Amino acid sequence: MVEEQFCLPSGQIVNRAKLHHTGAAVIVPQLEDGRLVLIEQYRYALGKNILEFPAGTIDVPEPHLETAQRELKEEIGGQSDSFHYLGGDFSTPGFTDELLHSYFAANVTLGAVALELGELVTPVFMSIGEVENAIKNGVVSDMKTIVGFYRARLAGYL
Repeated sequence: MVEEQFCLPSGQIVNRAKLHHTGAAVIVPQLEDGRLVLIEQYRYALGKNILEFPAGTIDVPEPHLETAQRELKEEIGGQSDSFHYLGGDFSTPGFTDELLHSYFAANVTLGAVALELGELVTPVFMSIGEVENAIKNGVVSDMKTIVGFYRARLAGYL
């Protein structure tokens, strides 16, 4: 995080904190039976477990599709020959340039996971309706998961 001073278009000089981020990929994985795969993961900043779709930071110069494929494999042991790009969204533009690239992965098959050191994740299988209710009731409150879900829904994949 860097503290910078800059001039607004109005001419006013302000100080702002800025965090540079390489970006990330988020995957909305759907099994052949139609269920979606989320993960329950401990998040240190929150001090608790949350439900979210698999995701991870881009290892530059890795293309974001490769990040999505790698994270799907690492976190749920998933593979798919059908990745569909849903778009990119800024996570928190008030202080970071992080761009989250969302993908829908169809007909995901599951195998052995390859978690990174320090990752504690458990796969959670939910129907589309269960995910929507979990969002509605605040059980799923992770922004990238909510955006990925609705981007996939609006694109007609769910």
